[in-house]
Amino acid sequence: MDPQKCSHCSKPNDCKTAYEQAGSVEGPSVASGAIVAFLMPIVVFIIAYMGFERLFAQSFDSERMLSVSGSLCSIVISLIYVIFVGMVCKRSSVTQCNHL
Repeated sequence: MDPQKCSHCSKPNDCKTAYEQAGSVEGPSVASGAIVAFLMPIVVFIIAYMGFERLFAQSFDSERMLSVSGSLCSIVISLIYVIFVGMVCKRSSVTQCNHL
């Protein structure tokens, strides 16, 4: 505990108690929400890219055009996923949203 930082505090000796109380608070896990928010859009993009690459393989002669078209379509699919999850989370409570 730094005496200079605690000099203006009305209860400088209660920091330990406050941190213990904050650390013992029970709440829902944020791990599933983090997976839905950050990891799943990347997984959706990769799966969509692989699918579009196979779908467009016969359509384009150029590897560059194949990559660009696959990337653009995968971005659209990923954005649709993000919008859908956002709409579901707004309609439901936070605890239900963590289980997506």
